[in-house]
Amino acid sequence: MATPVGGTTFALAAPNTFNVYSPTAGNTLIFFLLFDAPVSGVTVTNYAGTAYSDPVAGPVIGNLYSFIAPVKQAYPYWPINWTGSANCGVAVEEYSGITGVSLTNHTTASGNSGTATASLITDDASGDTIVAGMGNVSNNPLTATVGTQRQQNSGNVCRLALIDNTNGSASSLACTATMTSSPWDVILLELRFAIGAVPFIAVVQSDRPNAGGIAVGGEATDQALGNYSHTVCFPYGQTFPRG
Repeated sequence: MATPVGGTTFALAAPNTFNVYSPTAGNTLIFFLLFDAPVSGVTVTNYAGTAYSDPVAGPVIGNLYSFIAPVKQAYPYWPINWTGSANCGVAVEEYSGITGVSLTNHTTASGNSGTATASLITDDASGDTIVAGMGNVSNNPLTATVGTQRQQNSGNVCRLALIDNTNGSASSLACTATMTSSPWDVILLELRFAIGAVPFIAVVQSDRPNAGGIAVGGEATDQALGNYSHTVCFPYGQTFPRG
């Protein structure tokens, strides 16, 4: 299941800012960015500039953006760029133990009230984790009431919280926070831990000389003659997402 490792927040007043966070290779970073005015050309990259490890842009609503970064190598610097005159609040959380972030099962929500909330139906029978970026440009602090707050920035006109929640089956799951009534936006992402088929090595053994066989990732062919053969299966490989 997804496990939060740690994270950080930033308050940015100008684009092309190098933000320091050192993740562990093999984990996944979730970025949420909230601007206090409309902007364009929003990007998050890695210090080395190699495309294979750049974060992937996720859903956007209003001035709230999301990015997903499977960590190939542990780069500590993550430049953030945009076009326009705006301040930006950033919340980042690192997760281990997931097989992927759903490219299709996500949601957004907005409102003008004292409660910010969003929910979705998770995909996997073994359960999943949802991660919400919740923000308001009024800089009103948020208090998580459904889910667990991992990050919340301060000292910036953009107030942004990162909240997650986990279930143990495919079901509706929500993240909710309260605040002084004001306009708010939410992006909700699904972190999956989906178990796929496990490949195996099957070895056919026999008491007869020169008999036997081997198959990788499939059924073994029993090449042994007579009634003394048997098959032993050795699981190997890793789990992988389905769907």
